[in-house]
Amino acid sequence: MHVYDDFLVFPKMEDLKETFVKSRVPKIFTGAVNIRQPGPGSEFYSLREYFEGDSFRSINWSAYARSGKLMVNERERDAVSDIIIIVDSRAVAETGPVSRNALVYSTRAAASLAKYFLSRRDSVGVIVYGDEVVSVDRDTGKKQLYVILTKLAGAVARGNIPLQVVVNRIMPHINKGSPIIFLSNLEDDPTIISALRDFRARNFDVTVLSPSSLEFEFDAKRIDRTGYEVLKTERDVLIGELRGLGVNIMDWEPDMLLSTALAGARGF
Repeated sequence: MHVYDDFLVFPKMEDLKETFVKSRVPKIFTGAVNIRQPGPGSEFYSLREYFEGDSFRSINWSAYARSGKLMVNERERDAVSDIIIIVDSRAVAETGPVSRNALVYSTRAAASLAKYFLSRRDSVGVIVYGDEVVSVDRDTGKKQLYVILTKLAGAVARGNIPLQVVVNRIMPHINKGSPIIFLSNLEDDPTIISALRDFRARNFDVTVLSPSSLEFEFDAKRIDRTGYEVLKTERDVLIGELRGLGVNIMDWEPDMLLSTALAGARGF
């Protein structure tokens, strides 16, 4: 019997533990976090006098017994972050062996990050660009993870759309202050610096994880030591310029765990 069926292979995901989420700038790995402002929430913030219209359930009867005044509990307002993950799937992303190239590493990282953030109740959106710009609108929950994984599983390395085109298209639709995670080998695109500068100029917190095609090619013995050293120097200069813009960036080497790469990028 000749029986045929379709199946979908999702990117391999790495479990990210909470132990690595301790940044000096607590924007990127936030989940439902307290933002030190009074409002609807679960954590105690302060006591204040009762005003007409306050809920009786908010009254702190112990404080009333001590002071003789009606006092209510203020709660610390919760906030959920919007996380934007951008995946470079241009033709150059496939440079290297079939199972070890920037696109493979980037889609796995994007899947792992989406799973982690969604488990923290963040709202996650994904943009994949190559010969076109494909986006998954921000949303939360398990269904969103399935939608994202399906989109990542279908990512194919082709085209050469500049990052600047992507940034210009999505910038008006991203909430101010949303953390941006960019996954790319940073090759063959002269607009990378200007595009990421535009994000930083608007105070977006930008993290770049860059799986280097040079490492994949050198490990596969497709380039010699001299060629590797020249190209590595050029890459280091680019990374230095991006760091100068305030971009958190990590040169992601083969076999480096995603959590390690994130720690290097964020300076934990």
